[in-house]
Amino acid sequence: MSLYQKYRPQTLDEVLGNEDLLHSLSNMLNSDEIPHAFLFTGPTGCGKTTLGRIVAKGIGAKGNDYREVDSAQFNGVATVREIRNQAQFRPQEGKARVWLLDGPHAWQRREQLKE
Repeated sequence: MSLYQKYRPQTLDEVLGNEDLLHSLSNMLNSDEIPHAFLFTGPTGCGKTTLGRIVAKGIGAKGNDYREVDSAQFNGVATVREIRNQAQFRPQEGKARVWLLDGPHAWQRREQLKE
């Protein structure tokens, strides 16, 4: 197991830095109104995927209700169809259904290289 996986924070309390964001996320997770979408941006290694996973757990996504899509391997139409088809159904195991689209910048770069 690599170091970043072994020592990746599992809760908001374990995340270091950016206290304003962590406070906002904590308040949001403790409220009754959860947004339909989140957008985490920043340079490589700043914790976007980690925060995405923590938020997914915090809003109640479990098992098959949580999907992480590596956008670098994004195959376009098939993935979008799968998300659209599954989005109409209630969660199977948890309170929410979450798709974490990880690394969409790689997909955008690949499209730019085609031009």
